[in-house]
Amino acid sequence: ASDTARAVTAAGAASGSSRLKNRLAEIHAARPNNRLAEIESAHLAAVLAGDRTYRDPQSGYTVFTQLAALDRAVCCGSGCRHCPYGHERVPEERRARLAPPITLPPEQVPTL
Repeated sequence: ASDTARAVTAAGAASGSSRLKNRLAEIHAARPNNRLAEIESAHLAAVLAGDRTYRDPQSGYTVFTQLAALDRAVCCGSGCRHCPYGHERVPEERRARLAPPITLPPEQVPTL
């Protein structure tokens, strides 16, 4: 298992959330050896830990999590990777070029 997968497994065990651990398994089953699976796993580990940022597994850049966006309570308009608001404040021309946000369903986001 990758370091990210081990971190997610440890975080999931610590949180006691079997649904989120199952989500990790679904991510990797649907996208084995895929960059998107690495991103989703890193995001999930950060959310489970209550972190507002994580390091992109390939670029090393700092990325805001869905929790950071929820703290703002509105879309900031920057086109964030994990925007739970569907990029609603991103100008339409730019939004059309963005990938859809990678988010956890609201019922799976832990309340901290």
